[in-house]
Amino acid sequence: MPRPVDAGAALPRLTGRMARWAAALAATAWLVEGVTAVGAPRPALVAGLVVGATAATRVRDLPLHALAAFAGAVAADLGGMPTLPCVAAGVGTSVTFRAPHPRSPLDLLLGALAATAAVGLALALAASSSLLAEGGSAVRTGLVALLAPFAMLPAAWRHDHPEVPGRRALAGLRGERQATAARALALAREALPLCSDAPTRRRLLEVALWVVRLQQSRGRLDDEAARLHPTALAQRLGPLPASPALTRLAAHRQWASAEAGRCGSLAHEALTWLEDARACLVLGRLTGTTTRPPEVGELLERLRMETRDLRARTHASWEVG
Repeated sequence: MPRPVDAGAALPRLTGRMARWAAALAATAWLVEGVTAVGAPRPALVAGLVVGATAATRVRDLPLHALAAFAGAVAADLGGMPTLPCVAAGVGTSVTFRAPHPRSPLDLLLGALAATAAVGLALALAASSSLLAEGGSAVRTGLVALLAPFAMLPAAWRHDHPEVPGRRALAGLRGERQATAARALALAREALPLCSDAPTRRRLLEVALWVVRLQQSRGRLDDEAARLHPTALAQRLGPLPASPALTRLAAHRQWASAEAGRCGSLAHEALTWLEDARACLVLGRLTGTTTRPPEVGELLERLRMETRDLRARTHASWEVG
C-alpha cells in the first residue's frame, strides 16, 4: 500500500535531532569516562551511543536502542570484529527504525552502514593524526559524537527524494489497466525533478502509486466478476438450476463489477490530477515562476480511505452473502 506523506520534509527537521544526539553522546561518554576512570573509550562510547540515540528520539525507545547495542556487541564478539563499530551499526539501525518518517528495509541497512562508517572514520582520524592523538580518549569521544548522528541522514534523504518504481510495479497488470498505471508512473517521473518542495514530491509519488494500486484492485475485481459470469459458471459446473447459491453468486458478481468501476473512476481522477500537476510544474519552469501543483489533500484522503472501505465492504459482502 502507498505510504501516506507526513506534514513536512525530513531533512530540515533532522538537524535538531542530530545535534541532540551528538550532545547527549558526548556528555554521556565523557561522564562515564570520568566516573569509571577508564582510559579506553569503548565502554563510555557504547553507553553514549545508546543514551544519545534515546535523547535524539524518545525516552521510551531506550530498550530498543540498548537491545540493538547489545546485539552489535554480541555480533562483534562472535565475529572477532571491533566492538564499537558493530554497536554503532546496531544503534544506527534502531534509530532509523524509529524515525518519524516512513522507512524501508533499505533505510535500516543504510542507517547501519552510515553509523559504522561514521564511527570507523572518527576512530581512524583520531588514530592517524598526532595532534588528535594528544587529546586522548576525550578527542576520540568528541569525534565519534560528532560523526555518529550521520546514521540518520540516509533515510531522511531518501524520504525527501523519493524514487519512482520501475516496471516491476506493473507486474500482473494487462491491457488498458497496465497502460494507465504506466502513464501515472511516467507523469510522476517527469514531474518530480521539476518540484523543489519535498512534501509535494512525496504527494506526487503517492498519487501515482495509488493509481497503480487501484488498477491492481480493479484487475482482481474484474477477474472475479468474469469468473462469476453465468457463462463461465456453466462451463465449469454445467447447467445450473435456480437456487439460493446461484442468486448469491449473481449478487457477488454484481458487487465485484460495481467495485471495479469505483476503482477505475478514482484512478482516472488521480491520473487527471497528475496530468494537471505536471503541466503546472512544466509551465512554471518555462516561465521562470514558482507554480505549485493544485491542492491534493482531499483527493489523497479519499484514495487512502478507498482501500480501508473496500476491505470493509468485501468482508460485509461475503458475510451477508
